[in-house]
Amino acid sequence: GTYSNYRPGEHFQYSNLGCGILACVTEKITGKYFTEYVKDVVFKPLNLDASFVVTDIKSDDVASTYVMRNGVPKKLRDRKTFEELVYDLFPLGDSFRGPAGGCFISANGLMKIMIAFLNGGEPILKKETFDRMMQMSYTCKFTKHESYTAKGLQLQITDYFEGARLYGHFGDAYGVKSHFL
Repeated sequence: GTYSNYRPGEHFQYSNLGCGILACVTEKITGKYFTEYVKDVVFKPLNLDASFVVTDIKSDDVASTYVMRNGVPKKLRDRKTFEELVYDLFPLGDSFRGPAGGCFISANGLMKIMIAFLNGGEPILKKETFDRMMQMSYTCKFTKHESYTAKGLQLQITDYFEGARLYGHFGDAYGVKSHFL
């Protein structure tokens, strides 16, 4: 059920599995777990209280998530529930399950990453890496007003808003939605 009937480059369909594959490649190249690599290369340089493990978050201010059930908000997860949902530690290069949607970060933390992107990736990415991420790897055959019109290296590229090309990613996990553009 993971694969489609389309040949590569013929059809676009978003899949979190792509994030997991990138995590596995990162682990194989660096010899570190993806979660540790991101901590060293992104979180520490930007002084972020962020992690893929909620117990590593220093702040007690971790938001609970809610869903609407018959018009009534129902708590889906809180910090305690997130603490109980710990992924097993898989062998290096086999950690494709947790990285997609598994990061705990505040809006201010995302803002610091956005500022790094607005500064060409500094201090967390080399200029060459940042430039490569911004190049279109795939162009979709969607109508003008659909949000996914092109894809860079794990970045959505969209001309949805007239006169403004946007780069970023949407998030949707555990009842939380985010737009990073």
